[in-house]
Formats: sequence, C-alpha cells, structure tokens
Amino acid sequence: MKFKRFELSNVAPKPDWWLVRPNEISTFCANVEKGDSRVIAITPGGFPVWSVIYNEFRTEPMKVNYSSATGAREMSYGRQEGEPQTIMLIGGVHGCEIEGTVMLFNFMQLLETGRDLRGEKVDDLFEMAKHYKFVIVPCVNMDGRAVSPDHRIGSDATEARYANSGTMSDGSITDWWTMKKYYPIPKEMIGYRGGYPNSEGFNINHDATPGYFRTREAEAVVHLAAEQAPDLFVNLHAQPAHESNYISPPDAYCPPVLQHTVWELRRESDILLEKAGFKVNHIGEEDPPPRVFSNLNAPVTLAAGCPGLTIEFDARFSPSFERTLEAGYIFMRTFLEHGLKKPFVDRAAMSHMKK
Repeated sequence: MKFKRFELSNVAPKPDWWLVRPNEISTFCANVEKGDSRVIAITPGGFPVWSVIYNEFRTEPMKVNYSSATGAREMSYGRQEGEPQTIMLIGGVHGCEIEGTVMLFNFMQLLETGRDLRGEKVDDLFEMAKHYKFVIVPCVNMDGRAVSPDHRIGSDATEARYANSGTMSDGSITDWWTMKKYYPIPKEMIGYRGGYPNSEGFNINHDATPGYFRTREAEAVVHLAAEQAPDLFVNLHAQPAHESNYISPPDAYCPPVLQHTVWELRRESDILLEKAGFKVNHIGEEDPPPRVFSNLNAPVTLAAGCPGLTIEFDARFSPSFERTLEAGYIFMRTFLEHGLKKPFVDRAAMSHMKK
C-alpha cells in the first residue's frame, strides 16, 4: 500500500540542518567518516535501515550472551573493567516522530567534526562523548518516514494526528487505541496509513515478542543490541498532545535495579530541562509504579541486560527548531553526565554473587 508524503498546512519550512527525509538519512549514514555504518535491515517498502557505531573498542565478538552470563553469575558479558560504557539510541520507530532523529544526526555530526549540522560547537557533549561507545539507529521506521511531514512544530492538532496515525476507511482519524488494538491493522480498515506503522501496518514499537518478530526492523534492532551489549538503551519518540519533553516511566518488564536507573535519569533530565526554561511536569513528584506495558525496550533488556527508556519530545508546542534540538541535547547531557559518575548497570558487580 503506497501513499505520498503528507504535507501539513501553515508550518515553517525545515532548515537545512533538519535532516529527516529518507534520502537525507541514507546519504548522511552512507558518508560518515569516523563512524562505522551499515544497513541492518530493508523495510517492506524497500528502504534501508542504518546503524552507525562510534568509538568501537571491542576487536572480538563476545563469547557469552547475557542470559548465559546471568546463569553463570560471572559477568564476562558486555563491558568489562576499564572499558567505556555503550549507549544505544534509536529514533523514528514511529515515522512521524522525527525529533529524536534530528538530534541524533546533529550529535553524530558533532562526533564527526566537532560541530553540529548548524555549525555550532557543543563542547561539553563533544568532550564527554569521548568516554563512550555509541550505537545509533537514526531512523527505524523508514517506511513511515517516507509518508510523514518534515516536522509538526506549530501544526494544527487534528492535522498532526492525521499525519501520524492516519485514518480509517470511513475517513475518521485512527485513534491511539485502534493503532494498538490490531497487529497489523487490516488493510481494508485503513483509509490513510500515516507515519506511525510501517508499510505493512505494523507498529514496530510493539513488535516485542522474542522469537516471533513480525518486522525486519524490530528484529534487527534487538539483534544489534545483543551483538553490541549496550549499557543503556534509549528509544526516542515524540507526542503532539503535551507541552513538555520527558522520559517515560519504566516498564514493569524492566528489572527493579534497572528501573532505578530510569527513574534517576528521568529526575536528572527534568532538573536540567527546568533550568533551561522548558515546561516540566514531574519535579517533586513521587515515582509512580512501573507501567504494565511492553514495547521494544523489553526484548532489548532481555537481550542486553540494560535499562531501556523512552523519551517523548514535544512535537507541536516547541517555539522553534533550535529549541527542539536543545531539548535533545539536554537528554544527551543527562546520560553522559550520569554515566561518568557511575555505571548505568554494574554488571561486573554481579560476578561476586555466590553460585
């Protein structure tokens, strides 16, 4: 099922540094010089899904997987003493939610040249990044990206929902629950697909059943996580209904020790966002209970033994493209500062458990 890209009315054109179209995504990834790029999947619509790795340090594949390592209680899996932590970040799981992809490309350009795509230096991020390995999938849902607008800043609420979730066959906007009620949404029920699912109607973020992946995109992400053993997994999204940028509560499928890391990062990012003048909803609140909710973070946690967290960017209410990028940099600053103080997950400490 093919659709042309949806154009929002009365929104500003994207700046040159806002790389979001499929050809821009592929061109950037194919031409990195300091990163190691490769195609990890081809979408049903025929688009490549790229990964780019920076600061690679491991020369041989691991000899144990995470599950086996926990059984042995000897953490020879993943980061060892003296090795840098690995942060894995994915964007565009829902093709219309592109703010995370924009941040990732600007951060990658910073790693490549010392300046982001605007030509701006961000010295603290550049220096802290030297202490980490990064595994980046800038845009997972390239099918959804191909039919989505360049951004939703300043857009009409109804149009923004139309672009994201599309319509049913009767012309009504597909609501949030219906997008998840069917897997995939039957083609005969769809009027316009929107950028949320891939071209076969699958919501990639809920392709989360190990051993029974329905999409090449989700399977490739989980395989990459198992291969690269990240210490932190970041799943970048955006929502059009709220004026805040935030880290979502952890899922109940994330073990308690890893939930603790997500809560810490959520509190730390809220503080930095508030200092920078962003609207923040959670400061001073007690941590709510974990959500009984499963998404792509869960199989990544199973595969790599790391905390998985979801970021939601403000998709409509941001006053500018630059302000949206600034929010992304604050999230990156949160992760990098936190990881320099202590591990996201101290796997090595688990080796002292009694057998």
